[in-house]
Amino acid sequence: MPFTVCVTTEYDREVIAPALAQLPAEVRVTFGPEVGRDLTRDEVLAAAADAGAVIASSEAYDGDLFAALPGLRMVTRDGVGYNAVDLMAATEHGVLVTNAPVMHIATANFAMGMITALVRRILVADRETRNRGWTRRALFLAPGMDAMTLGVVGYGNIGRGVAQRALAHGMRVLAFSRGLTADQARRDGVTRAPVDQILATSNVVSLHVPLTDHTRGLVGAAELASMRPGSYLVNTSRGAVVDEAALIDALRSGHLAGAALDVFEEEPVADDNPLLTMENTIVSPHIGSDTTVATHGAVQMCVQNITAYLQGAHPPNLLNPDVLDRVDLPG
Repeated sequence: MPFTVCVTTEYDREVIAPALAQLPAEVRVTFGPEVGRDLTRDEVLAAAADAGAVIASSEAYDGDLFAALPGLRMVTRDGVGYNAVDLMAATEHGVLVTNAPVMHIATANFAMGMITALVRRILVADRETRNRGWTRRALFLAPGMDAMTLGVVGYGNIGRGVAQRALAHGMRVLAFSRGLTADQARRDGVTRAPVDQILATSNVVSLHVPLTDHTRGLVGAAELASMRPGSYLVNTSRGAVVDEAALIDALRSGHLAGAALDVFEEEPVADDNPLLTMENTIVSPHIGSDTTVATHGAVQMCVQNITAYLQGAHPPNLLNPDVLDRVDLPG
């Protein structure tokens, strides 16, 4: 029976077809249902019943799911984040978990675009121009970005990319990451600062941290209150990093001038979420990394992970290396 790869990613199938074509010829490819969202548990079980590997989106994989899919040998995420996959349970069930860390350029570009659109009130200007509001100049007056400080919380590939783009806009950049050294900060032209200082002194705060037990609720009511009056918050990381109820209060009160959000605590975002109707927000449906180049590259890396496994080699982006003590690679 051929090794089956089930594709549950939401990416456009035409865009990713060339990457999937690079799988070994003997591999059978199947697809989950096209539903425009992460698959439910039952949908994953049905789609991946015979799968040896899944090219996965952000759907959850836990011990019960692994137990129900005894033939599954790899879950390879179609992006960087893997918080929906229980790595310990995967290791216990002999499932290799990999990711595709190639999305940072697209996401950094997107985040910088969100910052620019938010601060320069581009969507406000667009709306008013369409509504014959050409002369409402006071609505369009915006602070100069080249006189602003950007605070970057999370200085991995994406955060560093945003910092470099902000510097090119003339912004001063404060950055926090546990791994950021003084030498690297100096080379990059940024200033290291703790999170509390970033919140208190930045005109714009951009979040680029993974979702972990430590970062869940990282920006809550107290942190929002500590931000500069009239400042902006941008989140292209994970929705649960921010307390949405507290953010809504900070936006309604005018303490924050605005927020740009690509991610939400609940996804898809609920129709009655106040953030969707507030005039000082920009919202998008978790598309920060969704370019044709990035999606092709991500699935191509997933294919490389699967191919390496089938050839008996160490997958290049293995997240739970302890699993190799429990399984024998093919060949």
